[in-house]
Formats: sequence, C-alpha cells, structure tokens
Amino acid sequence: MKLSTVILAASSFLLSGAMAGPLHSSEVCNRRCFPHRPSCSPGWYAKQFGHCWTCCREHRADYYDYEYEDAVYDWE
Repeated sequence: MKLSTVILAASSFLLSGAMAGPLHSSEVCNRRCFPHRPSCSPGWYAKQFGHCWTCCREHRADYYDYEYEDAVYDWE
C-alpha cells in the first residue's frame, strides 16, 4: 500500500509540474486565418502561424485586472 501511495504522489508531482505555466503573462490570439498580414486593432499585432496570419496581443492576468467595487461600510 505504501508503494502505491509513493507512486501516486510522485506521478502527481511530475505531471503537475509539466502543466504549470506562468499565469501572469500569456499571448492571446484570434482564431481567424488570413492569407495575408492583417491590419489589427490598436493593442493587437499581426503574427504568422504557418501559412495563416492572425492578430495577437499580450495578456496579463494580474489580480488588479479584475474590477472590484470599493465598498464603503457604515459600521455605526
């Protein structure tokens, strides 16, 4: 029983490390395939994938990217 627990723990650790990636920065691209370099919207840039061109942008997922309303509480 202990051997199966060790194997399970080791495989979970190795597989989770392979799937981990930086969440703070990633590239977001459209799924459209243009035969030529497109004119992208502001904040986006053209990128070629094989014979396809599309528009991409850098995306940062920081905690302050999410809009939180500042709540004012009256405790009295």
